[in-house]
Amino acid sequence: MERMIARIGWWLFALAALYTLVGTIGNRIASHSYIIPLTLEPGHSAQVNVLRLHPDYVDLELWHAYAQGQERPELGRYSHEERAQGYYVDDPGQPVILQVSTSTESVVYEAGPRTGRGAHTISRGMRPQAPDDDPKLFGGPTQPAPATLPRGRSTVTFSVLQVGPALRGERVELHLEPPLGVKSTSASYQWLWIFFFWPVIVAGLALWALGLAYMSWHVRDLPPRIPRSKPGRQEKPGVGR
Repeated sequence: MERMIARIGWWLFALAALYTLVGTIGNRIASHSYIIPLTLEPGHSAQVNVLRLHPDYVDLELWHAYAQGQERPELGRYSHEERAQGYYVDDPGQPVILQVSTSTESVVYEAGPRTGRGAHTISRGMRPQAPDDDPKLFGGPTQPAPATLPRGRSTVTFSVLQVGPALRGERVELHLEPPLGVKSTSASYQWLWIFFFWPVIVAGLALWALGLAYMSWHVRDLPPRIPRSKPGRQEKPGVGR
């Protein structure tokens, strides 16, 4: 019985280790952010090959460089007012309009005001351009759906359509955000979230393996079980054939 328990334990351990390996690889693929260098000049374009485990949509951020003490007012200011048509931004910044093309569709994206600031970069979120001709109005029911990415590998092309004069010719980074993150995750990728903590899982597997190794060493020293033989039929004394 002890040997059978040890064998079952090793089989379960092998399945858990394989699941952890597959999940960790899937986590790395799904959480990878693609960074595309782009020159903000009408007519310029860039391409990137994207791998997705499940269908996803194109989520973009534009990253501008800035020096210490530089304000860069041309990138806008994130101050808005909620309205029925969407949200109205006081200062959206100078326009950056891109055409995002996949193998199946083409969607026009526009940059909003600054949404984040790092040590040397300022980020601006990008979203599909609504057909309202109002550069200060974002979101709302008229905003088109974002471009979609199919399962597997696909090529995405980013073409510059329009740039404000203060930004023309600037070299920026376009970030294609992943569907899996520590703070936000698409529904199809939720099962991969736990593998951000793969070192903890591997430590648990290592302890499990040590326990199984001790059990296997212990049962090895047990004497083999000898099957009991059934007693033969005995003849009654004094009874002849």
